[in-house]
Amino acid sequence: MLTRTFGLVGLLVLLGLALFNAPHTRAAPHAVFTVTTTNDANDGVCDAAHCSLREAINAANSSGAAGVIDFNIIGFPPFVIEPGSPLPAVTQNGINIDGYSQLGAIQNTDPSISNANLMIELSGAAAGAASGLELAGGNSSVRGLVIYHWSGTAVVLTSSFNTVAGNFIGIGTDGVTGLTNLEGVYLGDATTSNVIGGEIAAERNVIGYNSFNGVYASGSGHSIVKNLVGVSAGGALAVPNGNGIQLRANNVEIRSNVISGNSGYGVWLDGGARKNTITSNIIGADATLAAALPNSSDGILLNNAVKKNRIGGNMITNNGGAGIALTPNAGAGNNLGGNWIFDNTLLGIDLNQDGITPNDKFDADGGPNLLQNMPEITSAESTPQRVRGRIKTASNVTVTLDFYANNTCDLSGFGEGLFYLGSTTVTTNAKGKAAFNWIATSPFATGQSITATATVKKSTSEFSACALALPG
Repeated sequence: MLTRTFGLVGLLVLLGLALFNAPHTRAAPHAVFTVTTTNDANDGVCDAAHCSLREAINAANSSGAAGVIDFNIIGFPPFVIEPGSPLPAVTQNGINIDGYSQLGAIQNTDPSISNANLMIELSGAAAGAASGLELAGGNSSVRGLVIYHWSGTAVVLTSSFNTVAGNFIGIGTDGVTGLTNLEGVYLGDATTSNVIGGEIAAERNVIGYNSFNGVYASGSGHSIVKNLVGVSAGGALAVPNGNGIQLRANNVEIRSNVISGNSGYGVWLDGGARKNTITSNIIGADATLAAALPNSSDGILLNNAVKKNRIGGNMITNNGGAGIALTPNAGAGNNLGGNWIFDNTLLGIDLNQDGITPNDKFDADGGPNLLQNMPEITSAESTPQRVRGRIKTASNVTVTLDFYANNTCDLSGFGEGLFYLGSTTVTTNAKGKAAFNWIATSPFATGQSITATATVKKSTSEFSACALALPG
């Protein structure tokens, strides 16, 4: 039953994917610095006879021009580069570190998981208190590396317009063995327009076994797209980060990732994060939608004045807390309509993290999403497919009603939202009341439980009480 449900819902999720803007164009390379050894020598020269990764970074920084750091290490794998101290930051603009240049490396070709064969490993086991690679110059990239055992962060971005793609971060070359970093990828406060992952299969990162977060993003305008976060390269096993993605940024896109199996939250919005979009992600299931792979806490948590975020078109299931939870100090204007939310331990949507929030007269209370009142469904008819009810909220406002079908009602009697059926709008009168008589645009069956949410001024309510679908 689980596989069948996931298959149907997964198809709906895939149909909801949207096109993404073209990636930022990096500067054309002017120089090539070829790493020829795994040792950490630093004699000030990077040439064909000998060039360590440290020497290649130093040479690139001194070049004054964009370039590529590639790899041509002779011998047999594993090729483990283990610096004895922190590596220098990449300070030159337009430096692209390309692990796929090493003989034997193969980019991922699978549209859902990762079959990449990575040859270059960057271990921080001997580096002391350090992070792995820092891109400080901008317009640069890190591709095709296995990065692990750093006491700090595997990849640190303190500049803008960088790409981190096609890497294994915190796990071994087999895509499943835990080789922990403190944090996977860190995007700094002053950064903008960085891309983690990308549109094509070769750009998918696998990010697991990072103690804090798989990805921590501040700054603005970033894209985190089509990665496996907390999920093995094969897509079926948990490789847990502390949290999947922590977001303290604005105008960030988190799209088409699998964010499952993490020890804390799948996605955690914090620190006033606003105007972000979280769409078309799988949160709490494996990459092929065949089985549960829960995050241990909430699928998505909104905390600490986060506002005006759009969360839609995601599958959010099996998580150890709520599907989507808003803490008492979360902000308003968070639009949560149009997701597939089901089989979470707590409520599908929980405003105030206190269980079911009763409706109040005129919807005058404050709190997360202004504690928006939920609709009241009075009847659901499977033949013809019609849902009737009412909403009581603020006066003279437009209300978007989103409708859902469930095979069974949640144990709470409210929600969740397994199958998204569609939406309609109504406008309340001076007393804050409006009735609805909605003809469904997607089918539902006799015996299913119908629920709905209400969204006013982009603030979405919890799920309504269930109404059993009966023949008309």
